Amino acid sequence: MEGTFSLIGRSEREDAMGIAVATAAFAVGKRVPHARYRIGAVATQGRTDASYGERGLTLLELGLPPDRVLPLLTAEDPESERRQIIMMDWLGRTAVHTGTKTDPERADATSRDCIAAGNTLHSPAVVAAMIDAFQERPDGPLGERLVAALQAGQAAGGDQRGATSAALLVVSAVDIRERMGATIDLRVDDHAEPVAELCRLLRGYERWKEGYRQRLRTEGA
Repeated sequence: MEGTFSLIGRSEREDAMGIAVATAAFAVGKRVPHARYRIGAVATQGRTDASYGERGLTLLELGLPPDRVLPLLTAEDPESERRQIIMMDWLGRTAVHTGTKTDPERADATSRDCIAAGNTLHSPAVVAAMIDAFQERPDGPLGERLVAALQAGQAAGGDQRGATSAALLVVSAVDIRERMGATIDLRVDDHAEPVAELCRLLRGYERWKEGYRQRLRTEGA
């Protein structure tokens, strides 16, 4: 999707990885973020081709590193210069492709345990702000760090056209052990302030999850 900014982050402490993303288009959570537990994560944006997500994760699962997977995918794609893709495997290795025909302003950046990118941005400072915010609380819960990064990107200007939708996807060991489908999968599809709404949803989800955990403990007693 044009006008999208996203960040993939991992937490070795939590054995978790996730993606936060926002855009002026509708339903960003349907197409851009993709992740598998103990495999990795992919965000596919620009002129989005959602197949980069499943194909990329399948190749990562076969043991190929991101810097081999992504060139394989773009080499097969005649529209690759209109795409922007970021990828991270479970070891924290990354790869990025920002096509020369994606809409400016465009930027991408990598730091410890995270990678971010955006196009049709207010300025490249959006991506830098996301990276900085993610690194501010290295011991914080991954979901909160990802949403904080998205908030920082929005505060730095975000999408030139404004924002309409946002999403948060996290895969973790805790969710697998507790039979919760291995994901936090929160989506805001049509909202005047989708990043703020995503923050509200995450707070509500955390309250619900704690109640669910208490019930599991009671049932297992």
